[in-house]
Amino acid sequence: EQEKLNVWVGLMNLENMYGTQDSLMSTFQQALQQNEQLPVYYKLTNIYQLSDKLDLAEQLYQTMTKKFSNEVQVWIRYGMFQMQHGRLEAARNLMKRSLKSLSKQQHVTIISKFAQFEFKYGDIERGRTMFESLLSSYPRCVDLWCVYLDMMIQTNDITTVREIFERAISLKVSVKKMKFLFKRYLKFEEYQMRA
Repeated sequence: EQEKLNVWVGLMNLENMYGTQDSLMSTFQQALQQNEQLPVYYKLTNIYQLSDKLDLAEQLYQTMTKKFSNEVQVWIRYGMFQMQHGRLEAARNLMKRSLKSLSKQQHVTIISKFAQFEFKYGDIERGRTMFESLLSSYPRCVDLWCVYLDMMIQTNDITTVREIFERAISLKVSVKKMKFLFKRYLKFEEYQMRA
């Protein structure tokens, strides 16, 4: 199945480089009929991005959010595409749209990812606010604490990172999770002593 997809991706690449937009769309439609559709869409967006055809990638992402509106990864990839290309407001609006289309269980995932995008490509303070909001709703979710700490460590705001670690280790969670948090804190402090 993967090999068949790879052949179609190769054909789409060739059409993108040497063919016309019509011939590429024809190949794309054939690939959709022969493979699972979502991976084919992902591959074509990658082809467009690598060949700097950002408007076409944007159009394809818009189609994908309509056709696959319940797929978290579609929204995440589109959000990252927007953020990477400096379209911060468009990405923020996209997140709001995604929350209307996705189930409540997927909201934590999408908000966490968009908060990470804010740290990497947008406004760090906005990313912090998003994580703080998530943690106020899900204070015992150690995975969220870890992602938040990873993002904050990259900012080199050591005082704030220590404050977040202190808050995290004061949680009432299982011994296993607490041990994990303490190990992370210890590793962080050991690294700070060496730096």
